[in-house]
Amino acid sequence: MMMVLFVFGCIDLQSGKTDITPSRIVVGGLYATKWDDGKFRIIKVLALDSETAHLRLYAEKFDRVSETIDSEQLTLGDVFGDGPVGLGHFPVAKSSFFNEERQFLKKEEVKESELDGFRTYMEATQ
Repeated sequence: MMMVLFVFGCIDLQSGKTDITPSRIVVGGLYATKWDDGKFRIIKVLALDSETAHLRLYAEKFDRVSETIDSEQLTLGDVFGDGPVGLGHFPVAKSSFFNEERQFLKKEEVKESELDGFRTYMEATQ
């Protein structure tokens, strides 16, 4: 029996690396999104329900992104500081998740401590 696997992506001609961006939303997925200032911010998919992707936005900004980014090294920032601030949880309609250009970096485990804002949101909207 022969199996054929098709992977859709693009190759960065300078580095030769393949960007394999899933066409579906991956729970635990880290995605880079380019902001208006030209910098990249990292989001993590915490959970999915029938219509919503529940996301976490990290405070750090990057000129370039790499698959070596680890959410353990990222923060939500300090609301009283001068730098950018992240969000522990924010919901986005699944249908609009890919309206912005998102580059899939890798999949990580979603930790219990990352779900606090998600749980609070779910309790408030049930």
